[in-house]
Amino acid sequence: MQDRDNPTPRHQQQGLTLIELLIAMALGIGVTLAATALLSTVKLSYLSVYDQALIQDSGHYATEVISQALRQAGYVPHDEANWDVQELQQLLPAVIGLDNSRLPVTSPGITQAVNNQANHASDVLAVRFLGNSASPLFNCAGFAVKAIARQPGKPNNLAAQQGWSIFFIAADSTGTPELRCKYTTQAGGWNSTAIVRNVEAFHVLYEVSASTDGQLTQFLPAYALTAQQWPKVVAVQFALLLRGEHFTTDGSNETYPLFGSTYHNNDDGIVTITAKDQHRKLRKIFRSTVQLRNLPT
Repeated sequence: MQDRDNPTPRHQQQGLTLIELLIAMALGIGVTLAATALLSTVKLSYLSVYDQALIQDSGHYATEVISQALRQAGYVPHDEANWDVQELQQLLPAVIGLDNSRLPVTSPGITQAVNNQANHASDVLAVRFLGNSASPLFNCAGFAVKAIARQPGKPNNLAAQQGWSIFFIAADSTGTPELRCKYTTQAGGWNSTAIVRNVEAFHVLYEVSASTDGQLTQFLPAYALTAQQWPKVVAVQFALLLRGEHFTTDGSNETYPLFGSTYHNNDDGIVTITAKDQHRKLRKIFRSTVQLRNLPT
């Protein structure tokens, strides 16, 4: 008779069969792959949202900085006494530009410009204005422009005292394109600083008044304007193409008409992305038109 206190031990599993082991491994790999895919999707979604926010903020900031400079273009402190026509005629045009150009950091103004084909033939936009002692005006780098030193009734070199805000595209040391601001320093020299990174293209058009009654004609690129037309510019339209920092799952469009599909001028303002490693990045066009406030009288 079997002892109830010492029952016969039951058979216990000592290992797994090959089929059981393969099934367990397959299930484990499947769970791991699913988790990895989910994590990758979440990461891509996060980076996409991050890039969209970055592009939006950077684009609006760049647009506002350029627009603010254009609103100051041609400013003259008319609270100063005894202005005369000859003095005002010394002033250089409020805005001037160059097509397909970028600038050295320390060259005076927009001199010594070089080809900018590497940055989609981006343009140069230069804005000029006089400083004011009563209410300081600031250049594109955020520095106050010195108030003019003027003696009524005597020759004054007002053109040399005009403040500058110059915008162009150039690559940094890592090859990333950025919108740069060139300006006059307090010591009378020149400097340049980056405003916004990942700006691939910057193109500008100018609206010229054909008559003294302010009747508008059409927007023209810089190369189409004569020296006599620059003082007659009454509005400026500019466009920027910004890109994100990370790659996305879907490929971006390769061609971007910065001034819309209806603008055709020998492909001016048409940006085509040819580098394959740059295709899969988010991009957005920012475009604005600014009416100049301080027109010559």
